[in-house]
Amino acid sequence: MVDVHFDGLVGPTHTFGGLAAGNLASMGSKELISSPKQAALEGLKKMEMLHSLGVKQALLPPHERPHLPTLREKGFTGSDSHILDQVYKVKPELLYSVSSASAMWVANSFTAAASADTQDQKVHLTPASLLSHLHRSIEPPFTQAVLQKIFSDKRLFTIHSPVPFPDEGAANHVRFADSLQLFVWSDSGKEQKGTFPRRQSLQASIAVAKQHQLDKGKTLFAEQNQEAIEAGVFHNDVISCGIENFFLFHEKSFEDQAQVLASLQEKADGKLILREVKEITLQEAVQSYLFNSELVQTESGIVMVLPSQCQEIPSVKAVADQLLEDPDSPIQTLLFVSLRESMRNGGGPACLQAKIPLKEEEIEAMEGRVLLDSNLINELKQWVEKHYRDRLSLNDLRDPQLLTETREALDELTQILQLGALYPFQHVS
Repeated sequence: MVDVHFDGLVGPTHTFGGLAAGNLASMGSKELISSPKQAALEGLKKMEMLHSLGVKQALLPPHERPHLPTLREKGFTGSDSHILDQVYKVKPELLYSVSSASAMWVANSFTAAASADTQDQKVHLTPASLLSHLHRSIEPPFTQAVLQKIFSDKRLFTIHSPVPFPDEGAANHVRFADSLQLFVWSDSGKEQKGTFPRRQSLQASIAVAKQHQLDKGKTLFAEQNQEAIEAGVFHNDVISCGIENFFLFHEKSFEDQAQVLASLQEKADGKLILREVKEITLQEAVQSYLFNSELVQTESGIVMVLPSQCQEIPSVKAVADQLLEDPDSPIQTLLFVSLRESMRNGGGPACLQAKIPLKEEEIEAMEGRVLLDSNLINELKQWVEKHYRDRLSLNDLRDPQLLTETREALDELTQILQLGALYPFQHVS
């Protein structure tokens, strides 16, 4: 069984709308001019790098944006161009929300369970409900449709509907060796204090673990540190990351952290390598996204893919360097990647991907052309160069020509990826 890394392909409407309360980078970048082309190429460059290391790298297509069905459901009528113009004049924040390319951050799109971990020995996938913000709450139906298309063999895969609780996907889930699962929640369903929304409910984590048929004895639910949330740690993957028997985390990752770590270690039969980081502040963790690094298993060992911002803060760079020097650390290589466009919206390397552990038979059963190879990488680069704009402002979202350009791009992409007619506009004669 190997981890297949699924990345989100950045969509043509990538903008800085400042839509994500609690995500300090997103809030701070509001109304900056974006470059969808650069964002997409940066993401593809990361995918290409991992592919060159021998990693099984796959991708998921962008969602159609602006999402006109949402605007029509909210009472706007007329032609597409008329609706876009009216929404911009009356409620521009709504237009920003239905135009967001946030589906690029696949870590929030779904939670996966390996067939080795489930009672029925099938791969289970649950699209996240993403109820905390409007711009993300419109994503689940398309995510579910894409997963059903790629993982269509019901003998091997079960695609669930989203759970009816606030759920933000794999960003709050860590799978360790021997089927050990950590689910991190921030909302117990009771009244919470604080400025920023608590996005992951305890009810959702429990429901996902149950429908994935996970071993209760190997599953732990931990509460995210509330101080960290107020500092901008909106998901667990901004404050901790893990792979196999290694867990890297900040000293303020969890409430009652000592008990959480003791319980994890007990369920792991004492096999976990725990690296608690005390050398950097919460602010430095959020600014650098050190813990949003992507941990990748390769033939030569574990590679840590870090955002380039980690090189710019001495205390953070020192922690990363120590991971190479520490004899107990399994990290063999550090790779720094530039993801400027994604990072400005609060998404680092780990945000852009979600790992699905798959057996060879399960990989072979996947539909479509979503596993990367050199030919597909080159085709996608040419596709981006052909269809994406170099610059995009929030005002440009009202441009009906952008909608036309986006649909033409997505129509061509479904042919490249051999996924058929995925988008509603492709069914309109």
